[in-house]
Amino acid sequence: MASAGCPRRSPLSSTSGGTRRFTLPTAKISQATPISQGQRLHLLGRLLAGHDLPLRARVAAVIVLLYAQPLTRVVRLTIDDVIRGDQVLLQLGDPPSPVPGPFADLLLEWIDSRDNMNTATNCGSRWLFPGRRAAQPMHPYVLAASINDLGIPTTASPVMPH
Repeated sequence: MASAGCPRRSPLSSTSGGTRRFTLPTAKISQATPISQGQRLHLLGRLLAGHDLPLRARVAAVIVLLYAQPLTRVVRLTIDDVIRGDQVLLQLGDPPSPVPGPFADLLLEWIDSRDNMNTATNCGSRWLFPGRRAAQPMHPYVLAASINDLGIPTTASPVMPH
């Protein structure tokens, strides 16, 4: 609120009474390049057999490739979204999605050995991918960097028709 004797100015006006012009940078929107079904299957096979690859990145990448989930959704998954029973299910929606056998084993192995669980702030974390901060999941950019290091695209992209 302007006080008596002080002229009221718009935040976009200059001291000389003229209007300032601002130029906003052009937003760059890119879409993921679709991968072929063959490429997708090759990457999934490499992730399932790649015992020398980091487990966290393998599990997250398989979720991206199998279920076309963006990492912003993947990091919000909790261990409660993994339903164990006669078959392992992943609660991505309603109904839950079945998890194929080889990936179910990998997913359950990850749950039993998650990173960032040895700190006092995260010892009881329910996040599937716990972050370094208390009660927070891993940041999607951190997870994307580890998946990209494996040569896996991290954006959910459609599969090209055969």
